[in-house]
Amino acid sequence: MDGLIFGVCAAATALGAALCIRYAYRRRGEPTYQVARWARVVALGVCSLGSLSAVPAVADALNETIGVLAGAKLIAHLCAITFCACLQIMIVDWMYERPYISSGVWARIALVTCVIAALTLQFLATNNQGLEFTTDNAGEPHIVAYLLTYLAFTAVASLEITVLSAGMAVHSWRGRRMAGVGLALVGLGGAASVAYTISKGGYLIAYQLSHPWKLETERAISSPLAGIGVLLVAAGLCITLAGSRRATVHR
Repeated sequence: MDGLIFGVCAAATALGAALCIRYAYRRRGEPTYQVARWARVVALGVCSLGSLSAVPAVADALNETIGVLAGAKLIAHLCAITFCACLQIMIVDWMYERPYISSGVWARIALVTCVIAALTLQFLATNNQGLEFTTDNAGEPHIVAYLLTYLAFTAVASLEITVLSAGMAVHSWRGRRMAGVGLALVGLGGAASVAYTISKGGYLIAYQLSHPWKLETERAISSPLAGIGVLLVAAGLCITLAGSRRATVHR
């Protein structure tokens, strides 16, 4: 199932990135929302790479090529974190007044840099055990710490994306209907991502408390939620392109 889900996500986000590149390039001379336009491109681009790295066959080939056990899993997780951070930066440019955009952007860049550094260090310290960085190894403290770091940032970022996108969708609904639809889909995608982190994180915590549900249930829930979240966000971002030149509310 993971191969199909993440393969579709990789293709959809690659197509979305191509459309966003074209859109950003055509409006490269417009100073307004430049950060948002290119943050959207980077978000979909890294999401495509991360989704492709999560396809089991591709992950095995990638691990063998780079010679790092579970290296594809680290790449997928770092891409997911960068994806969320880019969406946050995009929303900052859409919502903040111009004097505050720079501080909002740099604050998120600083935070995601710290999270990436922490995850990488945790990965390097644990990867010599020859174990997969998945909920299959919920009994391994170092792997649980790594996964909870990843899931905590994803949950907080996805919640911010959900709330702010929903607010902009409501505000845009009358005057910019297509932009409102796109933003609503982005908000729903963020909500699916929050649900994904609750599913995985909840299982890990329940396992530590000796009351986990079946691992098969966690797998059956988490991967579809991740796929739905990615596809909804990608669709929403593309719809905002079709519906409005700026795809958001006026400052």
